[in-house]
Amino acid sequence: MNTSNLLKATSCLLMTTVFNACSNDAITTDLEDSTSNSMLIVKAARNLESSEVDNKISYPINVYVMKSTKCVANQVLNDKDASLQFSVPSGNYQVYAIAGASDTKYELPTFSTATSTSIVKLKDGMSHDDLMAANADLCVADQEVNTLTLGLKRKVLLLQNVTMSNIPTNIKGVSITLMPIYSNLLLNGNYTKDTEDAQSSTINLVQQEDKQNWKLVDGKYLLPASGKATIKISLTNEDNSVTSFSYQTKDSESFDANYKINITGTYKNKEISIQGTITGPTWGGEKNIAFVLDESTGTTTESDNNENGENEPSTPNNTIDDVAPQENTIYKGAYVVSSSKESNGNTTVTLMSTTSSRALKFNPLTQENIKNVIEKKLKELPSIDGGSWRLPSLDEIKKAIADRDKINAVLEANGVQTLVTGTTSTSAVKYYYLEEDGMISVLSAYNLTSYDVASEKTALHLRGFITVTFTK
Repeated sequence: MNTSNLLKATSCLLMTTVFNACSNDAITTDLEDSTSNSMLIVKAARNLESSEVDNKISYPINVYVMKSTKCVANQVLNDKDASLQFSVPSGNYQVYAIAGASDTKYELPTFSTATSTSIVKLKDGMSHDDLMAANADLCVADQEVNTLTLGLKRKVLLLQNVTMSNIPTNIKGVSITLMPIYSNLLLNGNYTKDTEDAQSSTINLVQQEDKQNWKLVDGKYLLPASGKATIKISLTNEDNSVTSFSYQTKDSESFDANYKINITGTYKNKEISIQGTITGPTWGGEKNIAFVLDESTGTTTESDNNENGENEPSTPNNTIDDVAPQENTIYKGAYVVSSSKESNGNTTVTLMSTTSSRALKFNPLTQENIKNVIEKKLKELPSIDGGSWRLPSLDEIKKAIADRDKINAVLEANGVQTLVTGTTSTSAVKYYYLEEDGMISVLSAYNLTSYDVASEKTALHLRGFITVTFTK
């Protein structure tokens, strides 16, 4: 649920409510004065629109209330019945919440130093927990009772299962490394890196009693990938030499927050066959990763088998053996958004559908059903070799809106009538896009503001995107 943007759009959230009991923790605040004649109550919730059973909230929840960039109150909520409640003067406030970060594992911002970009830093030797975050802007009116319910979003991925099977007995160590990943979570829910160098996380697997299977003993929470993710599998030989294989994921296989990752692999003679599956809650969907690591050449190719060893239709490899089209042209009925030459001689091209669907019906209005309806509609678009239609990212749809004049000129020249529109206050068209955490939202082409799909009823447009590699 895009709570922050929804609250920004509605400006104030004013609802009379039955007061919930506060936690036993004292509120740290400097708001108590003679002008504090309004009441602000802050609560936290998880998956407000979802029927998913996995809606557990992580505790403790560290809540910070800010006014004009200064922290004016904070409290730690320790259970589902707790809420932050205090008297405040009327005015505009910003509320930030970080769930699942205990002070035993994390260095948390203090009342006197907290800002929206303060780092929630993991202490040395500690591993992440199930971190969630939420933030919102709101205004508090004079002599009103105000209740704000923050919808928490998961900010980590879960490396749930890793199994390497049939490993030779002369191998004395097996590990898996994911990179690059973010270093820290900020109070506002964004991420940061300590340096420009790629951050990584290496997990050592444990040899099982049969000596040939190596497994991840416990699930491991990680911050998401900060770029195109790479999986590296390292095998340590008896002489301490290490043989490593790497696989760079495709765009559709990105390691995003709110996904569970399961990786299984089998060592066969001179090959290691690695297969992985990414599964997530309602809004995350499912992704499949399958590839073969060739020990003799050190290269990776896609696998033709699933983890059960059964043949299944191969996934498009996102590669087209053809000359790459130029940017701002039409390729097989699709508009070329970008065309970038790579160091290996290939060209990465992102295409946008020249057709636009609208008035999609969602019943029930949940992220799961929204995802299913949109996926079905995307499959109806004319196919292009090398990829499957998908939702654009926020950056991609922003670029399409910003470039609308030159895009529309090309579309009109090729007889296409579904132009990129909605750039005036009267048209107010919004376009679907996929957020980093897997949720589907819409972006206004008029003011570039994001909205929750459930809050918008009309003028929602769907355009498909594909990213493919051309070899010529």
